[in-house]
Amino acid sequence: MISYILIVAGALTFIVSFLGYCGAMFESRCLLCVAEKGTQMFLKSTIKYYATTTDKAETVTVAWDGIMSQLHCCGVESYRDFSENTNLTTTGKLIPEACCIKVSEGSNVLKDPSCPISPTASNSYYQVGCYKAIVTAIEENAAIVIGVAAALVFVEVLVIILALYLACCYWRPQHGRLGVKVSY
Repeated sequence: MISYILIVAGALTFIVSFLGYCGAMFESRCLLCVAEKGTQMFLKSTIKYYATTTDKAETVTVAWDGIMSQLHCCGVESYRDFSENTNLTTTGKLIPEACCIKVSEGSNVLKDPSCPISPTASNSYYQVGCYKAIVTAIEENAAIVIGVAAALVFVEVLVIILALYLACCYWRPQHGRLGVKVSY
């Protein structure tokens, strides 16, 4: 089951990335908007899988907790995105603990223990959406993002060149056609 979910997620990521690429290449606002909304819809679709087990070790839960804790945000657009998550709402919580302000950075102790049940601006980040926080973080670190992307492209091209060199060395004429050794 999880393999199908990963395949669908990969396909959606490819489609949205391709639309974003085409939108940027052709300077099409329409395609860029479709790519942006597609990304938001994909992120919102993952929220329903948040906290589906009690051990809190699921990939979706860990990923969302990390994003919300690091970027000080809650949900895709706001805390209202979690209203569709029955796993969270059945416990009486409006927001996950990751949306709440902690006593200190890296700590799991909440500043206000009632935060998940009654979030306010003073005890949580419930009004700040993670999509905007992610976009802001990418914009602030654009040089690093571009550098990492360029390094990945360089490594991939280098690996392709080395693979072609290896293939050319292996298929030398002494091996004959189609890899069958010819003896005279």
